[in-house]
Amino acid sequence: MKMENMLLMPSIALPTGPYDWHPERHPRALFEARLARFRGVMAARGVTHAVVHGNEFDHAGLAWVTHFTPKLGPAYALISGASKPRLHFAGGPGMKPSAQRLTWIEDVSALRGIGADIGRWLNDLGVGADQARIGLYEGAAMRRRDWGAVNEAGGRGGGVALDAAVDVVRAQASARDKEHAARAGRILELAVETMRGLARPGVDLRAAAIEMERAVYAAGAQDVRVRMGRRPGGLPVTLPDEPLLMTGPTAVAIAVRHSGAWAETHIVLALGR
Repeated sequence: MKMENMLLMPSIALPTGPYDWHPERHPRALFEARLARFRGVMAARGVTHAVVHGNEFDHAGLAWVTHFTPKLGPAYALISGASKPRLHFAGGPGMKPSAQRLTWIEDVSALRGIGADIGRWLNDLGVGADQARIGLYEGAAMRRRDWGAVNEAGGRGGGVALDAAVDVVRAQASARDKEHAARAGRILELAVETMRGLARPGVDLRAAAIEMERAVYAAGAQDVRVRMGRRPGGLPVTLPDEPLLMTGPTAVAIAVRHSGAWAETHIVLALGR
């Protein structure tokens, strides 16, 4: 398979694009500090155990807590007040070595079904389902059946939403966080300039996106996500495998990651020439 085809195929999982982070930029101490802040929110909300969700296009919260970026489907971090966290990723067991390289969490395994995985997790901790008060972070983007499974595991009252409280903590960015976010923003500007420079009637937008990806990876991006759509008022969708010719205004969503920090934008490519 040619490399240019691998860059955009949604069926490719962890091998898609660079997936290592640099320990000197995101040391274990930073991970442990964020985990402690997250646990502080749990304690303040009376939560004993928490589930953090992320998927391939909506994972800012999961990446903040764990440094893990899903590339195939949903992923979940399971966090208690004292024991080591656990992370489940979408994919087969053979992907574990690659997934392990995306996070400081040591207990990493393939996702079987979040409801069953929570049950096994609590059992391994020696905690009965009636003893756990489960919190949920970033649940809005979850698949409906998974959301139901987590809330069922949360007991009679369902899972406790942690979003507002954790978002306040996340907003207290360090100088390191701000530096990485600024670099991600500059790379995103390069992505936008590249796409706009390539846009013209009849151009293959898929090929243009591949060229853009090459440019941002060369500029230091760790990951890039692209979606496009031409339906008025519709949301951009994952690019198809076949050519996508530019025949009219096209909405484009681009997200770029650098050192764990994501920057994203939506633009419209017009037929200006």
